[in-house]
Amino acid sequence: MGLVIKDLKVSLMKSEILHGISLDVKDGELVSLLGASGCGKSTLLKAIAGLTETDGGIIEIDGSVVNETAPEKRGSVIVFQDLRLFPHMDVGNNIAFPMRLRKMSVRDIENKVKSLLHDVHLDGFERRQISEISGGQMQRVALARAIAAQPKLLLLDEPFSGLDEELRIEMEKLVAGLHKKMEITTVLVTHDKREALYMSDRVALMDCGNILQYDTPHNIYYNPNSKKTAEYFGRVNYIKGNIKSGIFTSNSGIWKTKPGDISDDTIEDGEYEALVRPHNIGIIKDGGRYVVKSISFMGEFEEISIDTGDKTVFIIATGGYCLSNSISIGNYAGISIEAGMVKFLKADILK
Repeated sequence: MGLVIKDLKVSLMKSEILHGISLDVKDGELVSLLGASGCGKSTLLKAIAGLTETDGGIIEIDGSVVNETAPEKRGSVIVFQDLRLFPHMDVGNNIAFPMRLRKMSVRDIENKVKSLLHDVHLDGFERRQISEISGGQMQRVALARAIAAQPKLLLLDEPFSGLDEELRIEMEKLVAGLHKKMEITTVLVTHDKREALYMSDRVALMDCGNILQYDTPHNIYYNPNSKKTAEYFGRVNYIKGNIKSGIFTSNSGIWKTKPGDISDDTIEDGEYEALVRPHNIGIIKDGGRYVVKSISFMGEFEEISIDTGDKTVFIIATGGYCLSNSISIGNYAGISIEAGMVKFLKADILK
């Protein structure tokens, strides 16, 4: 049955931090709470875990309201950034701890510890001391211990933020694989948008104690409901124009609001701005009427800026397009836009 949050409010020091949050997490789903520092994502996670008092609203775990339930009886387990492993216990005993609390047999505990260590790629680490293992290995032990508790709900509070990039990506793949295998309902707090998009079934983008948008990774990236959401996930081009009968007309071009032979007449006529990601714009080197202003080498890609007269449009080109000397600063060029990858927002939403 998963997790259901309705109109949740939390205040700290007489200041409201969460302003009526509503959220549902389906059974077996992995959802990310994403946002900048101070947006309320960790406060929300701690409220779910019962570590922060709430001022209003409802928290349900597997169909039961848990607002007044003690943290240890909610069926949730939280993994913090600092992990909180027991330094006086070895790896095996750290993982065994929640199973001993449930009075499991010694043989069952031993078998489960071995199984979990295999799942987190730490076979044979049972007798290692916590002081003898690396930060990445500690992350795996903390994850195995959390899973050993057989939680209804797994809560992860930025567990990878202290790792270097290579280890972080490795842990993301590990957690995503374990989630797919075990189907534990999981809520992950992160400020890393790439991590959220890669790992999640759905992403809740938070800002100032509110959820701006709650959607699949693809939709929240390509179909943002506001300028703030669009810009959080990277650079966006805004092209002003008007829509009439499913046709968008602007100084940068004219195209249908729906790809294919049939125009999308479900979008009402009016003034709009088209939101286009830089990598969804193509550059045409011959016969164009726009001036190339800059070319910036970014490693795996190049960012090109084009002056359209009333607007600077940014384009992402891959594969060493400009390094082949096919286009240079000051050249004239045209642009092509993938109609299916454009989001149209009413002009008043963007103000």
